[in-house]
Amino acid sequence: MKPAPLFETRSPGKVLLSAEYFVLDGALALALPCQLGQSLKVFPLHEESLLHWESYDPAGGRWFEGRFRLPDLKPLAFTDAPTAERLRALLQAAQTLQPAFLQTRRGRRVRTELEFPLDWGLGSSSTLVAALARWAGVSPFALLEKSFGGSGYDLACAEADGPILFQRTPEPWFERVSFHPPFRDRLFFLHLGRKQDSRQGIARYRKRVAHPEQWTPRFSSLTRQLL
Repeated sequence: MKPAPLFETRSPGKVLLSAEYFVLDGALALALPCQLGQSLKVFPLHEESLLHWESYDPAGGRWFEGRFRLPDLKPLAFTDAPTAERLRALLQAAQTLQPAFLQTRRGRRVRTELEFPLDWGLGSSSTLVAALARWAGVSPFALLEKSFGGSGYDLACAEADGPILFQRTPEPWFERVSFHPPFRDRLFFLHLGRKQDSRQGIARYRKRVAHPEQWTPRFSSLTRQLL
């Protein structure tokens, strides 16, 4: 008999419909949680002081595997070094917010399962941040701030059950809204195969837009017109 998970959760992915990038500077944005998302399950592991991490794609293929020493999370073995370092940084950020998190000699095995391909850009990172925040018992927005950075709209989607308005403030604000445009039966998701790196995209935005505060009211107005 397979062991029951000690903890499990699931977060939906996201689609941003308005104010891309400008949402970073306070523009009001309209976003949707997706039907597809990512799950995370935590199991006991007989090996002491070890975190064994496995990540799977929708086809059941393992796209990442890593072994980390507990409690300092030193990578011991991994299939991809950059992914291992990003994961370690995220776990350490969770430990900063919750010092008791993973401070144990008891081994743990973690299995994550994506329901969408990595290159679709529906939030493989944000759904992981949301799941880890629940596991560690910390604020997902605080964890995002200490790790990947960003506006936080994707984490709001991970907590939502429908369309939301989101605005980045000192305490991120979002609310459920009704979004039923007359053209909703002609809305389609088209994957162009050109997923962009979020960090690079933000860097380009910062370089090209010198005074975003001049534009955020206009993007907020456009968002309201979509409702």
